[in-house]
Amino acid sequence: MMKRVGIPILAVMISGCASMGNLVSSSNDGLPGRVTCSDRVQPSDRVHLELVDSQAAEGRRYAALAQLESRPLAALPHWLRYGQLKAGVNELDEAEHVFSTLVRRCGTGETYHGLGLVQVKADRRGEGLANLQRARELLPASASVRNDLGYALMLNADYQAAERELWTALELSDNNAGPARQNLLTNYLLMGQRDRLESFIRSQRIPEAEVEHAHALAADIRRAR
Repeated sequence: MMKRVGIPILAVMISGCASMGNLVSSSNDGLPGRVTCSDRVQPSDRVHLELVDSQAAEGRRYAALAQLESRPLAALPHWLRYGQLKAGVNELDEAEHVFSTLVRRCGTGETYHGLGLVQVKADRRGEGLANLQRARELLPASASVRNDLGYALMLNADYQAAERELWTALELSDNNAGPARQNLLTNYLLMGQRDRLESFIRSQRIPEAEVEHAHALAADIRRAR
């Protein structure tokens, strides 16, 4: 089984659900509350979500999930985080159920993004790639979506397609150091493109520690195949 290496499951950006308005599901679909596609968050809830995000960023995913569950899941940003955190604590079946419900009810790029990431993490790359590609269609200028799609393509050994997505993600993020740059390094290593790798390292002035990490990531991916 392919193990998932480093896909940032908590990186989904919340941009709203304008086409769905304030749609609320008629049933809870077995979830802890009624699913809503509204992206409107009250000021007090924004502070609460910032606390959840802070705990998740510190790696305290169980604490973040408990904090999120301490209030009603009142808007789409709550539900997206709920699915992300369920995946982050490896409750993949529950995470997939959350995102599948959100895709069915809301159909936004963020919901397809979350579902695709969960499926890739569960080693169902075919389904995951299809949903990440749908997310790209809906959110073509999202660096996070393009990076995650590129990473999934790299895991699938589709290196040329991965390169395009990862370059797009890097340029959308203004060439900032981050996951897209790291993944591009790894992709060039897996491709065996040493000249392009060395040119990329020089042009981006990438430190040796980052290059070493890419070597380790590439080795992990090879061993997992």
